Amino acid sequence: MRTYGSISLRTWTSASLAAVFACGSAVAFAENVTVVNKTSHPVPTTVQNTVPVTGAVNANITNSSLPVSGNVTVTNTVPVAGTVNATISGTPTVNIGTMPTVTATVQDPAKTFFQAKVTLNDTGVLNAIGTLLYVPSGQRGVVESASMNCSFPTGVSPAQAFLYSWHATGSNSAEVFPLYILLQKQGSFNGHDYYIGSFSGRFYVDWNSIGIGQLAVDVYGDTSAAWQCDVAASGYYVTL
Repeated sequence: MRTYGSISLRTWTSASLAAVFACGSAVAFAENVTVVNKTSHPVPTTVQNTVPVTGAVNANITNSSLPVSGNVTVTNTVPVAGTVNATISGTPTVNIGTMPTVTATVQDPAKTFFQAKVTLNDTGVLNAIGTLLYVPSGQRGVVESASMNCSFPTGVSPAQAFLYSWHATGSNSAEVFPLYILLQKQGSFNGHDYYIGSFSGRFYVDWNSIGIGQLAVDVYGDTSAAWQCDVAASGYYVTL
């Protein structure tokens, strides 16, 4: 270095300058760079942590099923197959497209009820017939229950017993519809065997055009000794 008065001059060699520029070229500067790409040339990125998403999302899910927990809000109609365990809170609203038609039979106090009984008491005959009731004109008798209590000489059993109704089949003819009742032996007393039988259900007796709306009973007991059957029935009338 040379000094001229108060001015100092430093002499640089070409080698010294080359060394300085070489050091300068190795210095790195940190810089924030903003990359702007059009949607036609997106930049692939990797999402870290949780990112909120709004709007419609087109997603391709390759899993056959995904576990879901917590509360899920469902809109529109979602098909459900298999068994669903669900807890319903509050009062749900159910929309039934077509209301079913419900028909019910209730106890109508306006119905005309009936009770009827007859006693068959014969000796040495094949069978005995008795009439319980005649159905009023334009009505149908609905028999809901019936019972029989019969006594025969010891060792003699009834052949058969039945209720029956007449149904018109023509202008001057009718057909018998029987309702057979099984008589079962209950025991013996004072030289007689006792049998009872019962019916519970519905048996119809219609008034008809030839005026025969009869509910009758027929018991077969072929014996020379006296025998007896008490028969009772109950039900109601309906208008045809």
